[in-house]
Amino acid sequence: DYIGISGFSVMGGGEQSNAATYFVVLKNWDERKGKKHTAAAIVDRFNMEDYGIQEAEVFAMVPPAIPGLGATGGLQLQLEDRNNLGATEMQRAVETLMENYRNYPALASVSSQYQANVPQYFLNIDRDKVQLMGIQLNSVFTALGYYMGEAYVNDYVQFGRIYQVKLGAGDRAQRIIDDVLKLGVPNASGEMVPFSSFTQIDEQLGMDQINRYNMYSTASVTCNAAPGSSSGEAIKQAENLIKTQLGNEF
Repeated sequence: DYIGISGFSVMGGGEQSNAATYFVVLKNWDERKGKKHTAAAIVDRFNMEDYGIQEAEVFAMVPPAIPGLGATGGLQLQLEDRNNLGATEMQRAVETLMENYRNYPALASVSSQYQANVPQYFLNIDRDKVQLMGIQLNSVFTALGYYMGEAYVNDYVQFGRIYQVKLGAGDRAQRIIDDVLKLGVPNASGEMVPFSSFTQIDEQLGMDQINRYNMYSTASVTCNAAPGSSSGEAIKQAENLIKTQLGNEF
């Protein structure tokens, strides 16, 4: 059995339009005896097969040993951009670690979901035009928030629990980016002004998520210890990997 969640990344811990997460329930121990049927062995076989997928980055991982402590099993590292080098250099650093960890026998794998070159749309809003048209800028962002996201309404109690009521335009409203230009916002006279009057849509590359740790921009990196290696050995070799490949940059 499995449970799938569209638009959610367990690695990033947040919503992503181009991500999905599946939780797979394995059979009982008495139905999968032998080392070939352990969770780690199943994950290894799955990852060997999914490397051939060109259209997406697919990988499996074991859950944390203690439920609620971390998103996945293994070691969780935070690569901090303390020198303010930017997202592109952070991407290069993460790729360097993933390319060179095989020289360290205590590390079975190094992975990260950090991406600095995700295709995005940028709404370039001309604030001067907005002001000249007698439109409140917060009304513009409120309309965008309702259309592209959701609006909180209130709470209600049912079955002894509190639930939130939220309204949104739905996924169909976000399929065509040019539809944003058809949205209207009222001016000081109460007339509806279309977004196309003061908004331009630009294509660009950027981060899909912005994460911080200790107030620094960070990239989450997951390391798995090799069979026969302790977590202490894996931590030490991960530190050596970072020092050797990245120096004092991060």
